[in-house]
Amino acid sequence: MTQATDMLRALGGNMLRGSGPTLGRSGSLDFAQLLQQARAGEISSGMQVRVAQGSGVELSSEQLSRLSAAADLAEAHGASRAAFVIDGKLVAMDVPTRMVTGAIDASSTGVVEGIDALVTVAAKDAKGAAGVVQPPHALGTQQPMNSSLLDALARRDVTAS
Repeated sequence: MTQATDMLRALGGNMLRGSGPTLGRSGSLDFAQLLQQARAGEISSGMQVRVAQGSGVELSSEQLSRLSAAADLAEAHGASRAAFVIDGKLVAMDVPTRMVTGAIDASSTGVVEGIDALVTVAAKDAKGAAGVVQPPHALGTQQPMNSSLLDALARRDVTAS
């Protein structure tokens, strides 16, 4: 197994099943290209999505299949706990384990904590792939940063002292 393959698997998944990775010029797997293919939805992990007991979520086998492809895309973008919009439903999923943990009520104003990406799942007959929307902090730091809030707090600390 090549080093690129090991690096991709270390990022949180077995993304090398399915359509097959592309070989680089030297005949070995190119990590950057593998990551690009995964982010484009071209590589499938083959991992099945399951629904947790007591989650209150009911999905058909066809919906679970589409969620599986969307979860691969979410994982390739670094998501670990995502909200998925599928056929008018909004569900939360632990992406690394592919476990749907519950429904999200979007009928009233509220805050859903612990979600690091919103993933839209294309309809059964749509030609488009799923899309991933992440907050800017998901690309760099682990904790969300609100720069204007941090600036205001810094000014308050200086004024107080």
